[in-house]
Amino acid sequence: MSGGFPSMRLAITLSVANTVLAVPAFAQSDKLIASSLSSTGVVRVYVPADAPPASSVTLPQNLKVHPMYQPYVESMLRWSPTFRRQCLRLAHAPWLTVVLQQLYARPSQMLRARTHFERDSVGRRTATMAIGSLDDQVELIAHELEHVIEQLDGVDLHARATLPETGVRSLDEDAGFETIRAVRAGRAASEEVRRHTD
Repeated sequence: MSGGFPSMRLAITLSVANTVLAVPAFAQSDKLIASSLSSTGVVRVYVPADAPPASSVTLPQNLKVHPMYQPYVESMLRWSPTFRRQCLRLAHAPWLTVVLQQLYARPSQMLRARTHFERDSVGRRTATMAIGSLDDQVELIAHELEHVIEQLDGVDLHARATLPETGVRSLDEDAGFETIRAVRAGRAASEEVRRHTD
């Protein structure tokens, strides 16, 4: 890491949970989206009847944002009910730290974003969300944060990826998993922010 973060090499003595969720450049094909939008077995995000107002939600202390992404996150907090719900969910998991940083990928990887989970010897977890710089930042942040919330909700991505119409699929070359739930959250947040800033 660089910038405003202290040395966070994370002295992990035990890396028990090592799940990687990635968004390849072309992972979210229209075919995947269309086939799953009406599926009854899709893992759905919980949406309360009333979205919390912007003034009532702050960034959770366990979300560490690189200065490069601070303007995006502030805009999301102000304009996106989807992102505010994600923040509230994250705030109720103090044993988890989410670190938002820039993605440094090799050109051959074609990645837009990636989230990597680690657990230390005392059970604290860290989710490192790395976001590419040449894409819709708002969409990718909300997308990857929804992957984190899927883990908080106990979604078994391995099992669901083996079943039809669950909204979860394995990506090629052990790159991780993609879910309709994260796609929807990312797109919703992007649309909410764009509606107020365009």
